[in-house]
Amino acid sequence: MSEKMKAWSFSKLNTFDECPKKFRFIYLDRLEGMIKSDAMAIGEGIHEFVEFYSINPQASLSDCEDVYIKAAINATSLVDEKKVGLNLGIVDWYMKSGKVLTPYRSPNSDKPVTEKWFKLDCGEGIRCNGKIDIVTKNECVVDYKSAKTSYTKQEAEEVHQILQGKGLQLTIYTGAFFQWFKRLPKKVGLQVIPKDYTEIQNIGSTRTEKDIDAVKKYILNCHKRYLRMLEMGVFPKGLNPKCFWCNFRDDCRSEV
Repeated sequence: MSEKMKAWSFSKLNTFDECPKKFRFIYLDRLEGMIKSDAMAIGEGIHEFVEFYSINPQASLSDCEDVYIKAAINATSLVDEKKVGLNLGIVDWYMKSGKVLTPYRSPNSDKPVTEKWFKLDCGEGIRCNGKIDIVTKNECVVDYKSAKTSYTKQEAEEVHQILQGKGLQLTIYTGAFFQWFKRLPKKVGLQVIPKDYTEIQNIGSTRTEKDIDAVKKYILNCHKRYLRMLEMGVFPKGLNPKCFWCNFRDDCRSEV
């Protein structure tokens, strides 16, 4: 196994909470099992296009389509280029929808803040790294999500959870914003882009300084559990793992 890890991320935390054994396969054993699917690659294309158009609202349709196609194809060598083309309509639809959240500017300057990397200091030498899609001029943090359909009420409610799922991600982002600007964002939330483009969802929530403290404690607790497992050499299967969809199910079954 690799040397002791000191930097977490939302993906690492989410995987560790779901199944420590899967976490070991990915982040310690570094098995080749996280190949992006066509859907994930297309999502990367949408993500890149939306960011590009958000800060270049005068860009042509052709330029935006090029950004989308290039990002989707670069996401994985296994992507089906025909499927990328079939989803090209989202570019034209999104540009005409009028729902892009421009202009995006830092609260402390006139420069755009997009795809901004952060290193959240959690104390005890531990940090949580990540990348925020957008910080808006009116001090909101926005993360783009592409989805097959609009989020259900239950999925949308997850945004308000402080230490679970998508809500955990937004709490981490709140901590990063606070570390940058020494104040809380007015809102943190998601812009959900469904595959059929019927309606873009903007789902907002708020966080407090207590929530930031809670997420830092949560990350430190995960790190301590990780160190105990590392010391024992045992990373157990999660209580509710998604085994059927897991890329490592054969590796898992081969172990005693």
